[in-house]
Amino acid sequence: MDQEHPHLLADTAALLATPIEERLRWINTDRFILHDKAKPVLSAMKDIFNRPPCIRPPCLAVIGNSNEGKTAIANRFLRDMGGDHTKIFGNHDEMPVVMVEMPPRATEPRVCLAIARALGLAGYANSKSRLVSDHVYRALVAKKVRILILMEFHHIEPLPRCERQVVLDMVKGISNQGVSVIAVGTEEARIMLAEDEQVANRMRVIRVNSFTQGEDLMNFLHSLEAFYPLPKPSGLGEKAMMNRIYRKTLGITGDVVSQCNAAAAWAVRNNRPCIDAEAMEKALLLPSASVATVG
Repeated sequence: MDQEHPHLLADTAALLATPIEERLRWINTDRFILHDKAKPVLSAMKDIFNRPPCIRPPCLAVIGNSNEGKTAIANRFLRDMGGDHTKIFGNHDEMPVVMVEMPPRATEPRVCLAIARALGLAGYANSKSRLVSDHVYRALVAKKVRILILMEFHHIEPLPRCERQVVLDMVKGISNQGVSVIAVGTEEARIMLAEDEQVANRMRVIRVNSFTQGEDLMNFLHSLEAFYPLPKPSGLGEKAMMNRIYRKTLGITGDVVSQCNAAAAWAVRNNRPCIDAEAMEKALLLPSASVATVG
């Protein structure tokens, strides 16, 4: 923290004398705050990564509503454990962690093509052949992939039951290669995974929940405030302000960040020293969580 402005990180405090535009860019920069809800998910992922190789490795389903930070957590894990795999293994051909976004209407051929592209396999960018799966399995082993993260796993939900089963068989096939699968998605993903008893038995389910109106949200807001280049403390984690933020966002992680970012930007634009009640009211009003799109 900065000595003159103890509520701010040193890098943030250095921006207090910069133009408004620079401070606004800083406020809206994507960042990851290691908060209480993210810690158990990251810990579970790292436990899987650090487990010795085995015939049937543990798998994980990370489940949560839209905008709860699942993607941010997965990206942080990828950066920590697999983002620069050459530093870990010293081998450009090894990819310990691979993350793939499952396409809409995620049939098995489409998912295999997405994995092939992520693995850097040449010649499969536009292929429609089901033989791609055989090459994917071999490449996962050759590149010593430990974890395959399948984002938006709920994209298999619109498929007919028989096509969903083919995707679930692919998950089992990947697991049988010694690769841990981490399926990330909404509640629909958990339901789909439960359709196959073998897949369900291999998958530990861990949830990313909304913040409660208590200490977890208070700690998150306190950390978030340290990134806002405002000269005076805003007290985002104090009870009255925390309750105000909770009423607007229902504790949904992405909505909390968006609301606070908008309030901080309003305060900067209007030369306010901190985020006060007026800044919070003047900030961008978010749609109710009850009508937010799940996806």
